[in-house]
Amino acid sequence: MSFVPCGTPCMKEKLHKGIRSSELPEPCRRFLRLTREVNFGSILDLHVRDGLPVWRPRPRIVQVHKMDGAQDPPRLPRGDFVLKDGTVRFFELLLEMGTGVVTEIKVTHGLPAFVSIESEARV
Repeated sequence: MSFVPCGTPCMKEKLHKGIRSSELPEPCRRFLRLTREVNFGSILDLHVRDGLPVWRPRPRIVQVHKMDGAQDPPRLPRGDFVLKDGTVRFFELLLEMGTGVVTEIKVTHGLPAFVSIESEARV
């Protein structure tokens, strides 16, 4: 089954049922490749349009390097795999957001762990 357009109830249902990496649209698969490349660090200023990562302008990355030993390799499986819960929640957040900028995504072991989104106060 292929990816359902962002913002539809079917997409949210599919995310909850364990979507596979191969079922994601290319911008989301590219995000997974980027988190694997970063491994430990941050992705800054990721633009989002209609719930999908946008790669123009390119986000910036900050990599954290361990100085007292070998850097742990990413623990993500290769090829097609079922997304981890935190990654599913990240894509759900993008769907909820719609269009905007994710200020910072903290990446741990090649996975999104913490997300910062800046917005105007509504008070």
